Amino acid sequence: MNLLQCLETLIAERSICRDTQNQYRKAARCFGEFLGAPATLADLEEMVVNRWLLSLEQTKSPETVRLRKAGITAVWNWAAGCGLHRHYNPNRLRKIKLRKRAPVAWSVDDVRLLLCAAELVPGSLAIGVPASELLTAWIWIGYEAGIRPGDILRLEPAQVGETITIVQHKTGRPHSFRLSPPALAAVQRLGSHGREKLFGLPKSTARRWELRLFEIAETIGFKRRRGQGLGTLRKAHGTEVARRGGLEAAAQSLGHISGTRIARDHYVQPDAIHMPPLPPSLLNDDAETATNSRPRECA
Repeated sequence: MNLLQCLETLIAERSICRDTQNQYRKAARCFGEFLGAPATLADLEEMVVNRWLLSLEQTKSPETVRLRKAGITAVWNWAAGCGLHRHYNPNRLRKIKLRKRAPVAWSVDDVRLLLCAAELVPGSLAIGVPASELLTAWIWIGYEAGIRPGDILRLEPAQVGETITIVQHKTGRPHSFRLSPPALAAVQRLGSHGREKLFGLPKSTARRWELRLFEIAETIGFKRRRGQGLGTLRKAHGTEVARRGGLEAAAQSLGHISGTRIARDHYVQPDAIHMPPLPPSLLNDDAETATNSRPRECA
């Protein structure tokens, strides 16, 4: 049975966001390109998949290889659950080691420069909204709320108020936040156009306008690293909340209820994390400390 056909059946049966759907399709097509023919369920063998993953590692980043592997194992799990193919042995599939990098956030000054640049972006979107207005609202809510870009794109005018509550698309859990008066005004101004969604842009369109924003921002002193997009505002949010209230406050503000590990690993810049105090010095000459905690003299 053709792997892409199985994949489309899987997508039709489940509620899967568009980005994940495309990730799965890329994995199936990439696997077929490696085989030199459209992949089938019969090709799903640990040895064959491992050879494919090894070939990907020669040219792709570990993050990309992991996504391709996840796409193939997703359709393999589905096929096994339907009785169309046997289950795979996860211990026999190649492990993909990711490079751990410390999160890099934009500073408050960086975000201010982006706001200034947004006002300079000329033109309007096909939906009739000035690009400067939409980008300004995006920067405000991205920084102050720290929600994911996908959740920003799903915001509706009726949700905007003193307190905004959303259901996070990734986790399915509710999350509430507030905006400052300037941020709220920018978002409400965008909502005055009477559209069903406040932002409601295709991902490709949003990316095109944010690249235009960055071009203008760089002329006034803004600098960004390769690969950074407006999603980095979520890191700026988490980092600044951590500076003021600690890592736990940052995790809660980002909508993470499972603890602080994800915030620490992916969203909060290390220099914003409150470090524990040092233990008493072993060379402290204070009389009281010397009496109670000085180690014994060396023999």
